[in-house]
Amino acid sequence: MNVFITALIALGVVTVLMTHHFILAIRRQRFTRNAVRLSNDEFTKALQSPTHLAPVLITLRNTMATLCKVPADTIHPHHTPKELTSLISDWDQVVFILDLESAFHVEIPDEKASDFPSFVGERAFLWLKKPANSFGEWCMKAATWANQRIEAI
Repeated sequence: MNVFITALIALGVVTVLMTHHFILAIRRQRFTRNAVRLSNDEFTKALQSPTHLAPVLITLRNTMATLCKVPADTIHPHHTPKELTSLISDWDQVVFILDLESAFHVEIPDEKASDFPSFVGERAFLWLKKPANSFGEWCMKAATWANQRIEAI
């Protein structure tokens, strides 16, 4: 009897995981299906960013695209945190910072990583860090933050 119950529980867990994976695949397909492609140059121009931040902005965009499992040129400055995080199993800012470290071949100490601009916001009872209004707004803050850390290393 215990083996039967264990098998049913395992089947339930597998079903939930497969359903979640399937839902994410459908969301990603819908996101990219009618997306207007935006080149990296158009992306940085839309942000009106200083030239020296362009490589960091493009890396942020590519990192987000990798986490979302969509082509980078489908991610626009106007996308909201809710739109982009709906394409990810679970948003983890630490993973994002680790991916940036890997992309730039640097190590950012934990005490400096704690003030990384929040994309989705952080809260307990009140907002500790408000979420970004858009990917573009967050990108500019995160690019400035990352550029300062990279130059300091």
